[in-house]
Order: sequence, then structure tokens, then C-alpha cells
Amino acid sequence: MPVAVVHSEEAGLPTGGGNKLTHGRLFAHLHYRGDETAAAKDLRAAAAGDPTAGPAARALRPQILDHIRNRCGIRPWEPDIPWPTAPDDQAPEVGPDGTVDVRKMMATADEADVLRGVFVTRDVLAHHTWTTPRDDERHTVLPPFPVHTLPGDVGKFVEAVATYMQVPVDLPSFAVFGALATLVGGHATITGKWTENALNLFLAAIADSGEGKSPAVGAVTAPIYELERDLRREYDDSYGDMADHYEIAVKTRDRLITKIADATGAKRTQLMAELDAVKAEIADNTPPPRPQLLAGDVTPEVLGRIMHRTGGHIGIISAEGGFLGTLSGRYNKGIPNLELVLTAFDTSEPYRLERITRDPFEVERPSLSLSLAVQPVVIADAVNSAAVADRGLMNRFLLANPESLAGRRDKNPPRVPPHLVDAWRATVRRAFYAVLPNGRPFDDDGAPKPPVPMQISEHAEALHLQWRCRLEERVDPDSGDLAPIKGWAKKLEGLVYRIAALLHLAAGRPAEEPVDEVVMADALTIADWAIPHAVSVLVPREDKPAGPVEEAAGHVLAWIRRKQVEEFTVDTVRAELRGRSWVKQHGAQGVKAALVALAAQGWIASVERAGADGRRLSTALFVPHPELLGRVL
Repeated sequence: MPVAVVHSEEAGLPTGGGNKLTHGRLFAHLHYRGDETAAAKDLRAAAAGDPTAGPAARALRPQILDHIRNRCGIRPWEPDIPWPTAPDDQAPEVGPDGTVDVRKMMATADEADVLRGVFVTRDVLAHHTWTTPRDDERHTVLPPFPVHTLPGDVGKFVEAVATYMQVPVDLPSFAVFGALATLVGGHATITGKWTENALNLFLAAIADSGEGKSPAVGAVTAPIYELERDLRREYDDSYGDMADHYEIAVKTRDRLITKIADATGAKRTQLMAELDAVKAEIADNTPPPRPQLLAGDVTPEVLGRIMHRTGGHIGIISAEGGFLGTLSGRYNKGIPNLELVLTAFDTSEPYRLERITRDPFEVERPSLSLSLAVQPVVIADAVNSAAVADRGLMNRFLLANPESLAGRRDKNPPRVPPHLVDAWRATVRRAFYAVLPNGRPFDDDGAPKPPVPMQISEHAEALHLQWRCRLEERVDPDSGDLAPIKGWAKKLEGLVYRIAALLHLAAGRPAEEPVDEVVMADALTIADWAIPHAVSVLVPREDKPAGPVEEAAGHVLAWIRRKQVEEFTVDTVRAELRGRSWVKQHGAQGVKAALVALAAQGWIASVERAGADGRRLSTALFVPHPELLGRVL
């Protein structure tokens, strides 16, 4: 082998002036930071055909590697286990330009190849085409709630709350609609092609603990509690004395009845006369029920009594899912209790409770609006309950399944401007008094007032008709993408009427004015937004069960998308997702299993890595599909 002699110290070469410079020494200087031992080891590995040799050694001409192998007597490399290769029938097709589909290449690669690196460099990876994984493997990012559909400052208020609380905009949006439905609910109807007997909504936004649900919901509901307090002060001023007289008369009646039971003769006659007088006093002093707009986490039986007391309608807005858990039987050995709630969604028929151990009562028009922020486990219990599914409870819900902002939240966000808080407070009162001008759900005789009739305009109905015709095609059992949730889709048609009516009132328009096509278009936009969210929650994934590996892969995929990670290693994922239970339990092996699953789907590709000495490392560098980073190939 020829050698060179260095004649200058200034050449910057790895030997002094007058000394010999061999090819091996120069190779070590250029690729291994002068470590001749590491260079020699890598050259021997490359000459043997060891695929773990560094790229610099493997890139030498075959004649050079043959010379090293023959000169040093190196035996051909043999793997401890058979080196994985794709079967010929699974090998990806090579295009006329010499390219392959990265997705198919990763799908056919063995696990060992995936973890060591399928592609030599990122430049080689970039040379090939990379098709998008199939739809059933796609990690869908669901759209955020279309805030622009909310009228005027209401939409700005929602955005400001979401920004200040650092929550997905879906949470305050659902709380706003829950508030409007609570205020109006059973006090109005809406008629188009058919009549919706109430403007009730059932809403469930899905969010884990620690996502800021309570502050966001509290910011929206504060004006409702304020309105309720004002109504109660007015009530106390108007009916306080009457209520006192009523309470005294009731207690007097109870005492008289006890005495009458033991009295005889003239004494009994006298007490009966006194009882008649007290009954008349009770009738003259019976006050209307004390105002109540919201109920807490109650059982269905207590909810029925609250409805009886308030005239029929009540709302529940909560940052917890306890009530839904109660309905689906989470706290009752899986036995759901749905009768009242199903009836109260549509106010379809009177609700009567007649039990031996309790006083019977009847609610003529039971009416309930629900807006809940629930944890995934609560919604999963409800969705997976055969009894709940059979009764169609979840078909009545609009669902929001937003992506968490955890890890990206601004820790110093701007506060909600006071003028937007005032605007939302004004909207709350305006909507309430639009259907109850004097703020009281009872007439002068103490009977519940009939609902205010609202109307869909002719042009708005035509718009709705076009939309529901398109929706009908999507529930076709043979070709429709919404066939698995056809029951939910059918309910959505009526929910659009209700949403349109609530938007109409929130905009400050009178109830007697027909809902126009502009408002209907906004309601239909909300309906179209709701469809993929419902699919993500309600459509069964029987063909692709969510096992532990799939769940872990989903976490990695979501992390890539959230953090816009352009490249990573097994150690990177392990460090970044160290709080996940599967990482704590399985460590690097769990991460590798998740990455192999994502590679098989075509969401990530692996590239060889070399250490400081130029040798190929045992673990690869992973590169995500450009679509995960919002890029188009």
C-alpha cells in the first residue's frame, strides 16, 4: 500500500513533519477523530460484511474492503440470529426512477431493521416517496369548535375564556350552549318541518383531570347564578311574608290533624272547623316556587322533585361527569336510571313518580338541559353500556373530543376583557327574559306558563332540507360513513333546529321573529363540526382494538403532533413521555414496541445513526411523516 510523507507541521495532518502518513491513519483522522483503534475495528467489521459497521467504512470501494479482508484473514460476518429480510412477495415495488414507497418499506421491515434503521441517511429517505397511511390508521385531529358561529361578543367571550384559562375552545363553547339551553329549554318550542317541543341540549365535552375544566365552566355559569340570586331577591321581596304565613299555616294544619285523630264529639267538630279555616289560609297564602335555574349533582329521583317544584324545567352545568355516571349506572352496579332524563330531553310526556315509600308527584312538562365536562372513563362507561345504548341516551348528546393543550399552555395569558364579561352577562339576561318577560315560569294562578312558540323561516327550512338530504345519504347501511351512528345522526336533525333557535335568541332577536337562513347556516356549521367528534367517540373500533401497544402508539403520535417533533430516538420518547404509566412500567421496551407499531402503519421511518467514532449505533433515528408536522408532500 502506498504511503505519504508529511513535510510540514502546518498541514494539520495526524503526524509530524518527516513522518509517514498511511491511508489508515488518514481515514481515522477524517472519520474517527484520530482514534485509529476504532477506525481499525470498524474497517474489519465492514470488510467482514457486518451491517453494524459505520457508514464511512461501509462506503469504501469493494476492492478496498476485499483487500483488507484477505490481508487480515477476516472471516465473513455471520449474525447471531438470521438477519431480517422482507419476503419477496412483501418487498415494496421499486419505481422507474429507483424510488420506493417509504410507508410500504417500513411496513415490510422486520422489527430489528426498524429499530436499527431502515434507511442509511435522511437524504436517502428524502429521495423516496412517502404516501399517507390508510384512513383507518390515521391519527385524526378533530376540528375546534367554530367560534365564528356564535353571535357578536359571545364568540369573542368564548375565545377570551379559552385563552385565559388555556383550555380548548370547545369547553367554554359547550358551556355557553349549555347556559343558553338552561335559560330557555322547556320555555320555548321551535317549528319548521316539524316541532321540537323544547330547546334542551345534552352536551358532553371530554377532558382529562387537570385540563382546566372547572375554571372555564365557572366563568360561563357565573352570570346564571347571579341571575338566579337576583330572581330570588325579587321573590323574597314579593312573596316573603306570604311564604311565612304559608309555612305557619301548614304547621298549624299538621297539629290540628293530630288533635282531631284523638278528639270526639263537640271538640272534634270545633277542630274540624278550625282545620277548614287553616286550609283556606293555606290556599290563599301558597306562594309560587322559589326560582331555581340550575341543579347540582343529583339523583334522577331528586331531579324529578326539583322539576316538580320549578314548574318543569331545570339545567345542570358541571365540570364533572358525576351525573352522567349516575345515569349510566356507574355507581349502581351498572344498572342505568334513564326514564326521567330521556323524557325530559323532548318533554315528550308527563313524568309521574308513584312509589309506596315516597309521596307521589307529577311533572306535566319535564324539561332538562345538560352540559357536562367529563373524563374519558365516564364517557367510555356510558358508550360501552349495552343498557344505555339500547335506550339511546348517547344519541341525544352533542360531543366534543378536543385535543389537550397540556405541554403547550401559555403560563401568562391575557385576562378576559371586562367588556366581554359584561356582554355575556347581558346575553344571559336577554335570552332568559325573551321567553319569560317577567322572569317567572308560573302564571297568576300558579300554573306553569306554556312554552313560547318560535318559527323557522321558509328560506332557513329550505337550507335545512338540503343539508338533511345530504345527511340521509351518509347513513345508508351499505355506503354511508355514518351508518354506525344513524340513531345519533337522526337526532342531529332536530338538534339543528334547537341550536338555531338558541343562536337567534343569543343574538338579541325577539322570539316571535322567525329564525332566518343566516342563523340556520351557522347552526348547520356547528352540526357539521359535531359529526367527526361523535364518530370519534361513538363509532366502535372492533376492527382495531385499542390494546396497550396501540394506546402507547397513540400517545407517541399525539406527542409528535403537539410538539412538532422533527426527529427523535427511543431515549427521546422515553424522556418526554416519562409520566405515562406504560413508560414507567415497560421503559425502553415499551417505547420500542410503540415505535415499531407506528412504523408498521407508515407514520414514522427509521434512519441509521453513527456514533462519534463513526460506527453504526444499535438504535435508529426516527423521522415522522410530514403530514404529522402539517406539511404536504
